[in-house]
Amino acid sequence: MPVLSPAERLEGASELVGAITAMGAVSTEKDASHAFDATDDFYGSSSAASFMKEASNFVKKNHTHRIPDIDVLPTQMPHLATYNSLHSKGDLGIPTHMQFAQADKFALPTRALADHLLKRYFERVYWLYPFFHKPTFERAYESLWTPNHGHSAEPLSPPGLGLGSSPGADASTIVFHFALNTIFALGCQFSDLSPDGKASALQTYFDRAKAFVSLDLLDLNNIGVVQALLLMTIFLLGTPFPQRCWNSVGVACRLAQGLGLHTEASQSTRIIRSELEKEIRRRTWHGCVILDLTVSMTYGRPTMTAHIDALALPSIAELDYGELDRQNSPSSGSVPSKMYFYLEHIQQCHIMGEILSTVYQSPLGRPTNLQDPSSSDQATHGLDAILALDEKLSRYERSVNPIMSWSTPTDLMAVELERRQIIVTQRTVLHGK
Repeated sequence: MPVLSPAERLEGASELVGAITAMGAVSTEKDASHAFDATDDFYGSSSAASFMKEASNFVKKNHTHRIPDIDVLPTQMPHLATYNSLHSKGDLGIPTHMQFAQADKFALPTRALADHLLKRYFERVYWLYPFFHKPTFERAYESLWTPNHGHSAEPLSPPGLGLGSSPGADASTIVFHFALNTIFALGCQFSDLSPDGKASALQTYFDRAKAFVSLDLLDLNNIGVVQALLLMTIFLLGTPFPQRCWNSVGVACRLAQGLGLHTEASQSTRIIRSELEKEIRRRTWHGCVILDLTVSMTYGRPTMTAHIDALALPSIAELDYGELDRQNSPSSGSVPSKMYFYLEHIQQCHIMGEILSTVYQSPLGRPTNLQDPSSSDQATHGLDAILALDEKLSRYERSVNPIMSWSTPTDLMAVELERRQIIVTQRTVLHGK
């Protein structure tokens, strides 16, 4: 079976009608194993789709003759018939690319203001949550200001990197503009605008970002949508809208699981992932975990990710030049990496998850006794458990990388000013957590 190169993944990305239905059944006319090879979605072993794949593989393995495909007529599946009818008319209602009739939705500020807000975001926010690929995003941003004279440009980056990458999240998509306006809103909070101008601009960009949020956005099946929703969650953390914040991170986590970001395994044997794509997927999933646990702790609600086995930590490579180059990554022996914060924050959040499940919630996986609520295991909330968690926090504090340590910090006076300011901010945030 041929594998899909990055270029071939681009060619097949426009297929919107999935081979697996919302009920988990395989709707393709080809065999079930092909349905997985044609998608990057994740379907666990309990799903009907996985069962059909195993059955299909077993039949093919034990029968030398070809079993004819079963053709399903559109009239037998009315929901698919309607969907395909819309697809043939070119009116799917999924506005992945810009619609000229809605040009006001894609309005941009002046170049000078846009650059200022983006700069403030990357200086003050990005390195606290570095879950998307900055060079890819910046190239797409620059393309907004460059006329293409009607020529279809070649993709500026490999697929699968999320915001800024083709297909599905480049500068011509609603995903990118949703994220860009959210970034503008975040940048406004640290901008040089007057208080009144700041409040007005922030509301404008927030309203523009909201206009892109719909079921159509959630159907785009792209890691960029997850990243955009995480950005919105970060923004909403500083607003009086707790339900919006809670729901944003919840949807982001669901989409991430649907894309299989929570696991390193790929169900499709035909999709080739570069090391850079694997790294971005890993960083994005950890962003989901961090914000899920942060919001759950803030609102005293159950988490969605604490019960899932942890992925490997991201690398300390800053990826400023686009590629994952561990040999030339900053290190504590030369230039301190701005990624140390993210790694320490991830480990801190895992302890936070233990605190949530041990002290504030019933143990994960243990059913509540509905007959006698008073008979629940009180030892869970006992002094021993609390002392054990306190010791774990103390060990964590002692083991924090010296670059990020607030108790025995590394001297940063030899570090250039911009990097030093970012690391000092990261230290303060990590300590405050």
